[in-house]
Amino acid sequence: MSAYLALAVSVGLLAVLDTWLFGVPLASTLPGLVWVSFLSWGCFFQSGAGTKGLTTATVGMSFGAIVGMAAIWALMGPLGGLGDLAGPVAVGLGAFVLQGFAAQHHSCQRLWFCRRGRLHLPACR
Repeated sequence: MSAYLALAVSVGLLAVLDTWLFGVPLASTLPGLVWVSFLSWGCFFQSGAGTKGLTTATVGMSFGAIVGMAAIWALMGPLGGLGDLAGPVAVGLGAFVLQGFAAQHHSCQRLWFCRRGRLHLPACR
């Protein structure tokens, strides 16, 4: 079995377990949050796994949550007058802040663009 096939099988089986976990035992306490676990899982492994991956993923996802909260506050406050455009503008401003921060910090930048500006996740460690 090739390494890519082994990785695909492992990811597939873990995805089944993760979806079952959030769909059956945790459905009443954490409904609909399977997407958060998938993002966290990907960030953890993309950041190198282990303690370093846990720390990097936690800090990065916490920063993203703060920026997301600020976007929602802007949507309800100063951007509220834009009507139907308020949501898209708030999301665009949040994406601008996240990417601007990543461009200033090399360790974050590698999560997005690795080799010659092309997304290449396996070599980003």
